[in-house]
Amino acid sequence: MRLSQYAKQMNVSYKTAFRWWRAGRFDAYQLDTGTIIVRDPLPETNAPKGIALYARVSTQGQKADLDRQVERLKTYAASRGYQVTKIVQKIASGVKHPRIACGGLVKRSDLPSENHRGQLRNELVQAQKWAVEGS
Repeated sequence: MRLSQYAKQMNVSYKTAFRWWRAGRFDAYQLDTGTIIVRDPLPETNAPKGIALYARVSTQGQKADLDRQVERLKTYAASRGYQVTKIVQKIASGVKHPRIACGGLVKRSDLPSENHRGQLRNELVQAQKWAVEGS
């Protein structure tokens, strides 16, 4: 697929996808015409069809942090080859408002077993930690 199609699929700008290509984050090559072609990864039987991203901050003053979290989660998802189908952003104190949306994403999952849902919870925690700390 062309790089522009890949960018749309990953829900990022063309410029971001181009930077990722130059950094070698995915398998792609450039034609003589300059067109960048992204090779389709081999299909994985357990790969999710789409994922939801969840980012939260406590106050309106942290809106810039929320935007940065979302961008880092998009990068994380792209690095794992996930297609982002939903982005949930919340500005709410964890004390006053429990993280209902986060739990709802796990419960709404179409995964066949509790084991799979547990793996999803673990991946969600890792992704949130990565988005906040960058590790």
